Amino acid sequence: MLKFGSKESISTIFYQWMTWYDTSVFIGFCDRGVVCIGFAPSQDPQVLESFQGQFPKAQFVSSRKTSDELCTMDFYLPGTPFQQKVWQTLFQTKPGTLETYSSLAQQCQMPTAVRAVASAVAKNPLAYVVPCHRIVRRDGNLGGFRWTPDMKTHLLNFEQDAHNDNESLTQADAAKLFLRSLR
Repeated sequence: MLKFGSKESISTIFYQWMTWYDTSVFIGFCDRGVVCIGFAPSQDPQVLESFQGQFPKAQFVSSRKTSDELCTMDFYLPGTPFQQKVWQTLFQTKPGTLETYSSLAQQCQMPTAVRAVASAVAKNPLAYVVPCHRIVRRDGNLGGFRWTPDMKTHLLNFEQDAHNDNESLTQADAAKLFLRSLR
């Protein structure tokens, strides 16, 4: 389901745009699985450019898979060992819960590395799958989000509805449910 590795092992990323409600969703995948997910109000080329910056050695090639085909794929997260630890910890949080950078750093057993944890969260290439949208400010405000604060609210509402329907929902289940909702 969630696998970790190196960016250097990815030479080609196939990508496509799908739709989630009124939002364009960028999906990138390779032979190892889905490697990047991002959001934009329309098919914004800056989203592609952003992921090209995160995966500078990969060639991006337009392609097409159905949401059902994407659901059969693993999620592949290339990053540093530190990033992978943060992403794995975040992936293990229950859908419908909110975290702060401080609480996430504590869960990673690195309570003094709050800024480094925040940096790792900001570099997460798999929006929604690794639920960076669950990070809120210490005072409870939603705070910012790479894909806009409105998108953060939509993702949290979608997730809360799914969690209300199934309280035993795991993040892996939530990620597949999200992929199935794409058109």
